[in-house]
Amino acid sequence: MATEPWDVENLPLDGSEQPRAPSQASSSHYFSEVEDLDPIIGQIPDADVTVTLGKRQRSESRPSTGTTPSRSSKQKAEIPGASVDHLPFGVQWELARLCSAGLLKGSSKLLADKVNHLTASSNVQGIPALHACLNLQSPTNSTISMREQEVRLPWKELDKEEYALWKDPYSCVGHSADKPGWIGGRVHFTATLQCSSLEHWDGSSITVPTVAPGSTAEFTAEEFLSWHNNLNHNLGQSMTKWAARFALGLSNSVPGVQVKEECIQEVNDIVCPGFKRQGKVPSQMVMTDGCGLTSHNVLRALTQQLGWLDIPTAVQMRLAGAKGLLLTDPAHTMPNTPFHISLRPSQIKIDLSGLGNPIDPAMLTIDIIKPSRLSTPSRLSEETIINLAENGVPLQAFVKLMKDDLQARVDGLTQWTSPASVFSLYRNVGIAESVTTQRLVREAAGTARAKGYTSRDVDEGKDEALDEDGLDNLDDVLKEQSVAWWADPTSGCPSTIAETALVLLDSGFLPDTCPVLASKLKHCVKMVIKSCKNKCHIAVPMSCTAFVVPDPCNVLEPNEVHVKSSSRNLLDQDGMQTDLVLGEVLVTRHPCKLPTDVQKVTAVYRAELSNYVDVVVVSTKNHLYDGQPLNQHLASMTGGGDYDGDTLEVFWDPSVVSSFTNANPKYAQEPKQVKAVLSRNPETVPQFLERTSGCSKADKLAEMQKYLLGSLQNVSRVGTYSNWWLASVYKNGYSHPDTIFLAYMFTNVLDGAKTGITVSRKVFEEHRKAYSSLPMPWTLSQGPSRGRNEHIGSDEIPAKRNPELPPFTLELLHRELQKQCNTLDKSLDTIFPEKEPGTTVPLDEHLAAPWQDTVTRAQKIATTRGDTWMQKELNTIAAHVTAVYTQHMAKVKSMHGQRQSRSRANSKKSKGGASFTDLPIEQRQDIFRELSRMFEDGPATLPDGSALLCFDKPAIRRLRASYAYILDRDRSRGGWSRFPWDVAMRTLCEIKVEALGGGKTLMEEFYYKMTIPRSFVKGT
Repeated sequence: MATEPWDVENLPLDGSEQPRAPSQASSSHYFSEVEDLDPIIGQIPDADVTVTLGKRQRSESRPSTGTTPSRSSKQKAEIPGASVDHLPFGVQWELARLCSAGLLKGSSKLLADKVNHLTASSNVQGIPALHACLNLQSPTNSTISMREQEVRLPWKELDKEEYALWKDPYSCVGHSADKPGWIGGRVHFTATLQCSSLEHWDGSSITVPTVAPGSTAEFTAEEFLSWHNNLNHNLGQSMTKWAARFALGLSNSVPGVQVKEECIQEVNDIVCPGFKRQGKVPSQMVMTDGCGLTSHNVLRALTQQLGWLDIPTAVQMRLAGAKGLLLTDPAHTMPNTPFHISLRPSQIKIDLSGLGNPIDPAMLTIDIIKPSRLSTPSRLSEETIINLAENGVPLQAFVKLMKDDLQARVDGLTQWTSPASVFSLYRNVGIAESVTTQRLVREAAGTARAKGYTSRDVDEGKDEALDEDGLDNLDDVLKEQSVAWWADPTSGCPSTIAETALVLLDSGFLPDTCPVLASKLKHCVKMVIKSCKNKCHIAVPMSCTAFVVPDPCNVLEPNEVHVKSSSRNLLDQDGMQTDLVLGEVLVTRHPCKLPTDVQKVTAVYRAELSNYVDVVVVSTKNHLYDGQPLNQHLASMTGGGDYDGDTLEVFWDPSVVSSFTNANPKYAQEPKQVKAVLSRNPETVPQFLERTSGCSKADKLAEMQKYLLGSLQNVSRVGTYSNWWLASVYKNGYSHPDTIFLAYMFTNVLDGAKTGITVSRKVFEEHRKAYSSLPMPWTLSQGPSRGRNEHIGSDEIPAKRNPELPPFTLELLHRELQKQCNTLDKSLDTIFPEKEPGTTVPLDEHLAAPWQDTVTRAQKIATTRGDTWMQKELNTIAAHVTAVYTQHMAKVKSMHGQRQSRSRANSKKSKGGASFTDLPIEQRQDIFRELSRMFEDGPATLPDGSALLCFDKPAIRRLRASYAYILDRDRSRGGWSRFPWDVAMRTLCEIKVEALGGGKTLMEEFYYKMTIPRSFVKGT
């Protein structure tokens, strides 16, 4: 019988060999704890075992031959007396992982016998079998939901990838005939290099495993580098540029459609007429810098394959050694025509054509970074506020925008009665805390970045203390810890505050009568106010953000832009919704540190551009200042931007635009002293090849690694120069030479990884002495924050502004912001009042009814029939709930005390203990999940061992939850705590919905994907 595609439980491993190979692109944190296995396994003390990790092989392939390496036979992972090549690769990896942790101790013969007799047709089957045969507890935990385990464990996905690659080497990049659109590369095999006392720090004791006779080798490091960016084919690059180009292959992207090589052509860039035709064209004079063109059917195909709602006007992509945007080509809009892509020289970063060899098909897949989209409103950052103020915008304009923005955000979270509605509150909470995005990220796990949900891995940045082996003990190897922010699968209680509020709201609870809901909402509002207080980002209703693209129809005149949305979501000056922006506007991008980084231009409508929606189209003609050409394009005047995927912010609020005046363009010219203090390695590719021509392959690779890993040697000083710039703005003025100098230093350091520019330690120390400053006055009330360590002196003494300068707008705005935040903070005590001492919250009759009604019935039965059995069972249930309640209180108190002790030890200025919620989220989740599991599992029997006969499991669940609510109300201070909700959230919500009537039962998988559309909110 033929095996169905993707049936990973029944992969065809017994009848025909299925070679296995590594999958590459999303993170499985399961593997992140593994050490570099080969050198460490051989040094495990007390273990009579040596294991060489089997490596999955690729067919031999050379660069620029037009073929991608395919999967071939496995190299054996050697255990004395044992053969493991019959096992799936994931099982081999897990075996080596256990060995590297020193957990398989015993005779080689016994281990070899166990491994030899182990059989498995897939990784999903093999891992539990491996743990069983080695007498290790399988890493399962009843407090972790199946959905969490599917996200966390890589074995099922690994089986999919192995089977897919076995059938077609290109099937993992969205071109599988069995499962179109499926993308592989979601499993990472990560190892950490760690030196022992027997190794040299240069790693010279690490040996490369030999390849068995007759087998084919993987890509060598040199071959892989050459396949991606062949030195001999890219002689026009500097070595720093060559190294920087590897970011093209390592960027987070999603494979799109595959095109034929003949569908791609190169077209010239539009060059500024002011170019003197001598030397290389400066980037600011390339009027189409980074933006190519594509036929409409390519965008349609991408939309169908990737499941976008609408066909985008442009996409940011990687293709055939090129990067940047592909914009709809006005000359190729007809359907049912061949794909057509026009790449510009400014986009092509790697020459893959070589000596006429065909381009590898893998390079002809359009890798999508993100499609074009327009978001509104935009927010004014502190840098933009400084620029606008220095160019004429009055303080009053910012104060009004700030107050309106903050008040609107707070009102949206504190109003649920007419004319507002609970549906509006529900929607606003979800938006304020990005609940839908959080859910998508949890589900997507390591693929979240590729899907565009977030810019970082969910668990990235953890700082865990490991022992010298990288693993503390057996428990750490096999322990299953809950994944951050997942709901408790037993109680149904969400992990995030916002989601808890939503679950209570959609179950019919209201903040007026449900203190736990009021507490959650109050916390959400406080977090909004705190965020605004610490970071002055002001939403401007009349604004938007989108990709900036050059005019493909050449119909815009100098200093004109075209801004059109695909929907009527833009606010015009009359307060009406529109899809078109007209009149004077301000455009900018980040960074925004120069006086010229905001430009006033005119938004117009051109019929030829009516289909170019959700992008900001700018003129390809020379940008003007006072009618004089500046010999550069508009994007270059806004923070040195180009058209390879930069976004532009557009503001048309009259209070901001009318008083703004464009700054003198002299500030857009980099001062000569900037280049004088920067360092750059000038070596070109030809010079490198000549210098290493007599070197061995190993020595040449080592020289290449100096460039590839060079950025790791340079400490990032981006934040430092940014802080020095801000200090200079405050003390010296926005247009002071020092301020302009530091602005350009910042941008050069920011692009250092791409350009190879660095700042020597000597120069940096000179700058530190010259530009270090006391902290800014408005930061003193914010506590420890970004950049504070770059300031000198006491944090209680602020920097002083030059008395000859006018008051600093940002400082004055922060004062107004503090006043507004303090006023709103105080208003929360009225909206969410605390109960007076000695009073308690009103009883929720709905939640108390199941227990109270049953107690009444048990009393009647005992009185009329003399049967006390039901009462005995109720007493047993109550005793169980009381016991869990006592443990819950003790756990919370204990963990609060531990955190308080650590807080005092870490800070001499600690004022009071930290709350329980300061603990790491996984630790809190595991504590509460253990308690909810304990709550759910009892009572099993009566005290005398008799079975409970009066109530079935659903009835016991309702009685437990109802009594937990009543007990908590009677015993907890103020009449409530989180206890009943932590252990029985789902059941309490079910009781409430049933009491209110009109409920609907649905699967959580459906529930987590649901939101309330704006149209429903408007109609209520």
